[in-house]
Amino acid sequence: VIAGRLGAFMSTFGATVNAAASYIVRDMWQPVFGAKADQKQLVRASYVATFGVVVAGSLIGLTVQSIGQIFSWIMMELGAAFVIPNVLRWYWWRLNGWGYAIGTLVGLAGAVAVPFLPTSLQFPLYVTFPSICCISLVGCLCGTWLTRPTAESVLLEFYRDIRPFGFWRPIRQLARRSGGDERARSESAILAITNVVLGAFVILGMYLAPMYLVGHWHRQAVTWFLIAAVAAVIMFFTWYRNLPRD
Repeated sequence: VIAGRLGAFMSTFGATVNAAASYIVRDMWQPVFGAKADQKQLVRASYVATFGVVVAGSLIGLTVQSIGQIFSWIMMELGAAFVIPNVLRWYWWRLNGWGYAIGTLVGLAGAVAVPFLPTSLQFPLYVTFPSICCISLVGCLCGTWLTRPTAESVLLEFYRDIRPFGFWRPIRQLARRSGGDERARSESAILAITNVVLGAFVILGMYLAPMYLVGHWHRQAVTWFLIAAVAAVIMFFTWYRNLPRD
């Protein structure tokens, strides 16, 4: 039993550490500092990155009180660093690559700092989550406004292919002038919001119904299955029937 648990732990631990070292070396160190590095230098850099990841993880582990605290940090504080950039990239035409990168990095810096704060500065989630979102938003705005916007040809192609909602007025006007802004009924914002809500009930119902069934809570299982089924039937008319024929 102990050997099995150690094996399960090492498989996850080894894969996570190796992946983190790979990201650090290939995506961060090599493009900036090691463009001409040979294989031996890359391996040495991976040793350093691996050691740094393990040390950083150990230090974080020593500062927390429970697994729940780590999970909460990963899902909330760390997740907050990605919320604003991932939303703005769909709904604001001006956000560029620099704004996305700086907003994410600034948010990550704030999230990483949370576990190391002294006890007197440990705030609840309803304080840390919006605070990190605000920090990330400032980074996005500064990075975007201090750099050049994305080329109009790229934005126009993205708009025609994805048809995003939100603050795309300049690109929408450009698409209209070039004769490429024919909107289908499926692109209605109200209809899209309705389908998102219905889809959430379908997914939630199909997720909860089997769990309740395994626990022999048959009434709850049937209830959530019916909720998912009704939402799916409604989506047939509000979503599937409104998709473009092509």
